[in-house]
Amino acid sequence: MENSSPPNYQALYLRAEEERQREAELRKQAEERERQAEERGRQAEERQQKAEEYQQQAEQERDQKKK
Repeated sequence: MENSSPPNYQALYLRAEEERQREAELRKQAEERERQAEERGRQAEERQQKAEEYQQQAEQERDQKKK
């Protein structure tokens, strides 16, 4: 006959707790990467806007010199 031992509930609980903590850490890392990506997008938009403003300013100054 097969000798079946009862499940070790403490070990099962600890394994589940470790897995929960790993998942929470992965979720936190994913959220941080998303936040950083959004910030890089905002910065890129700001740089683009400034470049456009400088371009317009340069064109206006050039036009004023022609007059």
